[in-house]
Amino acid sequence: MHETLQRVEWEKIKGFFFDLDGCMYAGDKPYPRSQELILYLLQQGKKVAFLSNNSTDRTETVRKRMRRMGFLVEKTPIVLASELVGDYLNKKVGNVAAAIFGSDELKESVQKAGHTLVDSPIDVSEVVIVGRDETFSYQKLQFACDQLSHHSRLIAVNADVSHPRTNGKMVPDTGSLIAAIEAVTGVEAEIVGKPSTHAFEHLCQVTGLSTDECLMVGDNLYTDVEGGERSGMHTCWITHGKTKPDFVSVQPTIEIPAIANLYDLLIQKRKHILH
Repeated sequence: MHETLQRVEWEKIKGFFFDLDGCMYAGDKPYPRSQELILYLLQQGKKVAFLSNNSTDRTETVRKRMRRMGFLVEKTPIVLASELVGDYLNKKVGNVAAAIFGSDELKESVQKAGHTLVDSPIDVSEVVIVGRDETFSYQKLQFACDQLSHHSRLIAVNADVSHPRTNGKMVPDTGSLIAAIEAVTGVEAEIVGKPSTHAFEHLCQVTGLSTDECLMVGDNLYTDVEGGERSGMHTCWITHGKTKPDFVSVQPTIEIPAIANLYDLLIQKRKHILH
């Protein structure tokens, strides 16, 4: 691990971007050294931001939760995939009528961006947006497929098929709903959150950095690492003891067992420079 870490030109990395759940904390429990890492980076003048595929919360809800856990995030950008959808549509197609399957927070965010909600079978939407929807049903699947028969675009808030609960059981996520809709309609979804480059480019715009100045840190090879790699960022995969499958072509810049290892390394390098 350390040989790989030592080859990274840390002085050239000005921005540290982190995934949230599974990277900085699990549920409401921060991982060891995660709060200290953020504080240290800010003290060193680095730019810090968080990027999550969360499609059910508001940014301020996440910020308050992180403050309760001891993270210094008052002025730190927190970008949620659900809040990128409206901006994505404005850039791609302008204001549109949208059928949305997901949380009230997702619907609110899309409306704030100037789009109109469609919730009646009589009306026709220009886009069908899907996030994590805990009330998804056969009837909703039929409604989504009917809307797509009018040549609407299919928009996925993220590509996550599932995510783990704190008890280890898996929770179906946006990707599983998208898979059902794609299977019926043959329409391929456009992904807004990770691993889409749109999400990572947005972070660079927010922080004023170029992609080659940034390190994306996360525990998911297929969203955090692949998305960062596609965007031209350095990437750090937190393995949590897992081994990368041979068939996976993604190549993290560095691999570490836990977020604490990144903190320890940066402190070690700082002490070396001072001496």
